[in-house]
Amino acid sequence: MESETLVISGEKIPSIVNQTIELIESNDPYSKIQAAKEIRRLTKTSLKYRRHFACTIDPLVSMLKSDSLESNEFALLALLNLAVKDEKVCSMHTPHVSSSKPLHSMQKKTKHALGNLAYT
Repeated sequence: MESETLVISGEKIPSIVNQTIELIESNDPYSKIQAAKEIRRLTKTSLKYRRHFACTIDPLVSMLKSDSLESNEFALLALLNLAVKDEKVCSMHTPHVSSSKPLHSMQKKTKHALGNLAYT
């Protein structure tokens, strides 16, 4: 399933990313939980997938407001993986690593969303 790709603006996007984004944006709680699990799995060690799933921060934060403990758990775990800073990439100061700025912005947005949740 991960071998299929779309090409958007010259960048290959695995179909699993699009499928998972569709699930996280659905109205079905079970689908959202499955998507959060997949986001967590894919972003655990991949900077590329963290960038691809940056758009899922808001739906994941919304899941934290659910009464479902399972929904809360998997949303939080996915958000934590999205917020992880890849020290190898971010510590490099070479011209070919221009993608760390959007990642830094995504990490700040995730941490901000989690911080705001503590006050709701």
